[in-house]
Amino acid sequence: MAFYPTSVMGNKNGMILLRNGIVFDAKKGEISIGKETKNVKNFIITQNTKSGKINLQSQLYHIDGEYAIVYMKSYGQFIVMDVNTFNSTYVQMFILGKYDKNLFELVVSSPYSKIYKLKK
Repeated sequence: MAFYPTSVMGNKNGMILLRNGIVFDAKKGEISIGKETKNVKNFIITQNTKSGKINLQSQLYHIDGEYAIVYMKSYGQFIVMDVNTFNSTYVQMFILGKYDKNLFELVVSSPYSKIYKLKK
């Protein structure tokens, strides 16, 4: 499992240097973590609206990519994670705002928290 919250340290010619030493090549869709270079599947930008909703913009790089990168624009933060973590209920509901409306009801949505109620 990989989950790296971070922020940008620099950006030059499509190479985004993150504070924890991770480098994202936005042109090739590759990420360098330590000495390993891996393909990125998705790059997603989230932005909170005043009404509490989340707007998403998504770019697919490599269908077989091992990592996903979420840029939370409202907070100026990046999260680099493996695809399994990206597909988890936690990331889908609380970071991306995606959930099954037949099973859950969104009770509170703020920039600081989300509360869901399980429907009966």
